[in-house]
Amino acid sequence: MSSSYGLPAAIGIVHEGEPEQGQQGSNPGTEGKGSGGSGGGMGSVRSQWPTPAEMRQAAQRRGMPHWQSAAIVTMADVTEALQQQLAPIRQALADWWEAFKKWLQKHFGQVIGTLLVLMLLALATGLSLLLREARAGIWLRTRFDYWRYVVFGRHEPGHEGVRQFYGAVERLFALHGEPRPENRNTQEYLRRMGLVRPALRLELLAITFQFEDSRYGAKPPDPEQIQAMRERYRRVFRALSE
Repeated sequence: MSSSYGLPAAIGIVHEGEPEQGQQGSNPGTEGKGSGGSGGGMGSVRSQWPTPAEMRQAAQRRGMPHWQSAAIVTMADVTEALQQQLAPIRQALADWWEAFKKWLQKHFGQVIGTLLVLMLLALATGLSLLLREARAGIWLRTRFDYWRYVVFGRHEPGHEGVRQFYGAVERLFALHGEPRPENRNTQEYLRRMGLVRPALRLELLAITFQFEDSRYGAKPPDPEQIQAMRERYRRVFRALSE
């Protein structure tokens, strides 16, 4: 239907607007019409889908077989029915799009602000993941623990203070490649650390026993016990930092 070469007939190719009898003698320039003449070559094929009216008009061309004409008419009917069925949907989509553009123009500043906040959150998340992969995050946390708990003494009293020091010791060993697995209790972790760091076995033993006594005991630790925990953590930190 979209071809500019006409339809096959008994005498050859019949083009629209041309007589069925070829007049090659009187018009010598028409022989090359199909291969680059004024009728156009392969680049003249239409790029748009024809309308139902164009399909029905094409189905009435002379020399077309009946089955081909009937198929084109059927395709025109189907296309027209689909266009009628899809017309409300297209109109609804167009209305939604227009309403969205109006809303966007009205709230343009808020949209830009929200996008900037989302970009900052994405950058912060990426930076957090990068620090975690590079172990820089846990390195900063261990230094923060030391300055907070040892240098400035900003730790809680009682059970909470012991828990803070034990957590700080765990982070120290996690920084050096020995984190405590979730399925390993304190005694199992103590035995493992005693093998990895035999020079710190006594310090780790005292820290573990004091943590268990504070966790399972009813009496809260006194300030002297908290101070002893602080000194043990300081020695562990300096030994691992050397």
